[in-house]
Amino acid sequence: MIEEHMSITRHAGNQRRAITFDDRQLPARSNSDLYRYGGSPNLALGLDASLIPTAVASRGVEPAYSARGELDAWGRWRATPTQEFLFDQRLVFTAEEEQAKYQRLDATTQTWRGGKFDIDYTYFRYANPFLSVTAGRQQRWWGQGQFGTLLLSTNAQAFDALSFKAGYRRLGFEWFVGIMSIDHLRFYSGHRATIRLPGHVTAGFSETVLYRASYIDPVYANPLLPYYGTQWNERDDDNIMWALDVKWTPGHGVKLYGELLMDDVQYEQDPPAPQKMGFQLGGHWADPLGLPDTDLKAEWAGVQKWTYTHRQQYNRYVGADTASVIGHWIGTDGDALDLVAEHRFHPRLNVGLGYAWRRHGEGRVDRGLHYPGELYTGGPVAPADTANGRYVGDDPRTRFLSGTVERQDLAVATVRWEPFFWATLTARLTYGYTRNAANVAGAGRHDAGAELSLKLDY
Repeated sequence: MIEEHMSITRHAGNQRRAITFDDRQLPARSNSDLYRYGGSPNLALGLDASLIPTAVASRGVEPAYSARGELDAWGRWRATPTQEFLFDQRLVFTAEEEQAKYQRLDATTQTWRGGKFDIDYTYFRYANPFLSVTAGRQQRWWGQGQFGTLLLSTNAQAFDALSFKAGYRRLGFEWFVGIMSIDHLRFYSGHRATIRLPGHVTAGFSETVLYRASYIDPVYANPLLPYYGTQWNERDDDNIMWALDVKWTPGHGVKLYGELLMDDVQYEQDPPAPQKMGFQLGGHWADPLGLPDTDLKAEWAGVQKWTYTHRQQYNRYVGADTASVIGHWIGTDGDALDLVAEHRFHPRLNVGLGYAWRRHGEGRVDRGLHYPGELYTGGPVAPADTANGRYVGDDPRTRFLSGTVERQDLAVATVRWEPFFWATLTARLTYGYTRNAANVAGAGRHDAGAELSLKLDY
């Protein structure tokens, strides 16, 4: 979305977009106007198009091919020097190896003969220096992470919402109320406060709630009411999440940050229950040791088992497709490390090299904790876990990377070239090896992939 979350490094007063090792970020919009309508400096319209063919090959299986096309239309009208109205819409078309003639994924996405159409976002916004109000299908990114964030990211599909963002001096506040799935009567609200502290420190506290009801609950539509206390007083067993994030910029091109996710923090153990938390640490060093036009990035995120899960299936912390986690893409019971070095050889040529690992235990977001004797209510479960339709019981102790752990080590090379101001060519190569694939002890798999994209601005 326009000016929501950009990975930008500044060098000698110039602004450039850094290569992102993982593309799970909000798209960046250039601040320059590609077109002006009728010669008016107050009205700008844009149209971006891209086609992304991809190929992924693994040992023992046939290569899988796919192509992704994107069409982004946007416009901006400045009513006054400090007030503007804008819209942005991105449509996505995907064609891949056909798995089924027809498959309904959720209320907003369908596939037919390997083809799929989706709406990444489409919204209208009013903005001035202190306040912006947005209505429509939105994606949001809360937190300091560059490759992922624990509470609210773009991993899941966009959802329809009304939101606002306000800021004054050192304080900031955001709020939204939205519909996650009208078919399943799932609703989603959140608010976030930020403050810039002395010593170049910025701190943020966020709270979200995912719940099922016949309509949007007014108590969760109130921007100022705390969700946790409201649930205890007026509702029951909704999925409330907290996150605390901190960023420190001591200077010399260095940024350090961290995030703590609190799904369930157990202050009493009757009955015994696991801690359900996530952690993130990262850093970004621009122009290290005086080397110009260079960036070093490092980020680690870990999510404990049972995090993002819920005893009620519809309250799991997933998007409209009931499968994609709203928070970090690593999901429950996993961690990820990303190390990236990038260099700009020319104002229009960026090259990046990176290494990453991805580890997953046996926990899954569609498998919530159940106690002995509880009725099985759906989701995958091994036969040994049930007796006459009821759970024998899960281990309530907090586990991290439980059972047989799958590990993928991955090397990545990325090149982004802009031969013309209206064209961007990006190539991405990956190679790695996965141990204990699909959490099967001793199973191994070689992974190789290539991605080539051409983006044209009209």
